[in-house]
Amino acid sequence: MSEHSALTRDDHPVNLHVGGRAGAAIKEFAGRLWVGRIRREVRKPGSTIWPKGGPRPGRQRGVTSP
Repeated sequence: MSEHSALTRDDHPVNLHVGGRAGAAIKEFAGRLWVGRIRREVRKPGSTIWPKGGPRPGRQRGVTSP
């Protein structure tokens, strides 16, 4: 993976569908995973590492508008 692709978001649809019980199981797992992380953050503040985006184009410090 190149540095550029790691910093940009790819929101293109993917030709993949998981339905039925398997899809429901994946959805339940993902929900429990994130709810568990949020609950842990409530119990121990600072324990969860949240993803942060890179610098926004045109909003960097020291850059002034003409």
